[in-house]
Amino acid sequence: MAYFRTLCAMILKNETTGMSNRLEIDCSHGKGIACMICCHQLKSPIPVGFIENSSDPDDLQGWCYACEYLYQTEGERTEKFKKFNDARLVCEKCYERYKSLHWTE
Repeated sequence: MAYFRTLCAMILKNETTGMSNRLEIDCSHGKGIACMICCHQLKSPIPVGFIENSSDPDDLQGWCYACEYLYQTEGERTEKFKKFNDARLVCEKCYERYKSLHWTE
């Protein structure tokens, strides 16, 4: 999924500056930077954990503790992991909202 996102980012350009190569999506907030979260974070009203799996501030990605456990068990992003994770694109504002909801210390 990171490869696909990187490829899309290389192809698409930010319409406002023409210089950034971050992927944008339309959201109820308007246009925003595309970020990825797992389907469990999107669907669960209770905290399921939040693991940020990219240190690049222009590549925001997060998944829950169950996804992290499966990732550690599988050792990489296998087909089994991808199916379980079922990553979804959200804007950066939604990403921060889901991060706040699911972040546990």
